[in-house]
Amino acid sequence: MFFVKRAQKTKNGAVNLQNIHSVFFSPTETTRMVVQAVVRGITKSPACEQDITLHTFPPGRQLFDKDELLIIGAPVYAGRIPGLATRRLKRLHGNRTPVIAITVFGNRAYDDALLELCDQCTAQGFSVIGAG
Repeated sequence: MFFVKRAQKTKNGAVNLQNIHSVFFSPTETTRMVVQAVVRGITKSPACEQDITLHTFPPGRQLFDKDELLIIGAPVYAGRIPGLATRRLKRLHGNRTPVIAITVFGNRAYDDALLELCDQCTAQGFSVIGAG
């Protein structure tokens, strides 16, 4: 399942994005590969990449603006986003920043994990324009 909402356009009809950021929690590297594939499908330019899997994730709050695009990826374990990923994602905040939420799962259904990730993004000031 994947949905996309129309991005806000400028007066001349172009979407104006200054930076593309990817943030992912990927203990087995699969989520990282999926997020990187989505980034490559959107732009040929490199995205600012943040791996929040390890303790090296920068402390404190991070704010993204409305002219940036954030692609967030997380795995699904037993139908849920891992608690550690959820806690680390709480450091990210948007200012109507467009976001694409991605959940990656194996042999089991993803249940409400995608909805949880989208709800968390919305609560933190992001505008979900795509999810899958």
